[in-house]
Amino acid sequence: IDPSLPHFTSDDVPLLKNSKSIRLLKIKPAIFLADVLDCELISVSLDGTATTQAPEFDALSYRWQTADPTYGSRTILVNGKQMQIQESQAQALHRYRRLGCSIDEQWQGKAEYIWADGICIDQSNLPEKTIQVGMMGQVYKKAKRVYIDLGDVPDGWYYALVLMYKYKGSCGIFL
Repeated sequence: IDPSLPHFTSDDVPLLKNSKSIRLLKIKPAIFLADVLDCELISVSLDGTATTQAPEFDALSYRWQTADPTYGSRTILVNGKQMQIQESQAQALHRYRRLGCSIDEQWQGKAEYIWADGICIDQSNLPEKTIQVGMMGQVYKKAKRVYIDLGDVPDGWYYALVLMYKYKGSCGIFL
């Protein structure tokens, strides 16, 4: 990413003058899995008019990393500007983007937009953050799907989760 690019701020995409306003993220397709996350952020309403109504979206729940500065962050592009996000969130977004390339038909219906709190909520604006965190339940309910990213898990866990999903009904597991 060109370091001379300006930094993204929430002022670039302000929330609507509506108590149910949120931001949604669109991750642009990539040629290679490791390509930089290039995103578009929009502001919509959960209960607005047709012009501001939120499109169908997914929500991403991921493991927030500790405040340990050695863990790192990553720069992504948001509306053509650079933004620093947690490494764990960048990895979760990369995995989510990869789902669109999956041959597994259960992932073929992935929504065009996604809500991810670390980007869609201005973490440095305490009044906004307080309101938006209070709306998270509504956001998750409105989402078409909620993707839970556990981060890097030990070998074998992924296959255990796949088996649990496949046999959830006969095992009494509800995923």
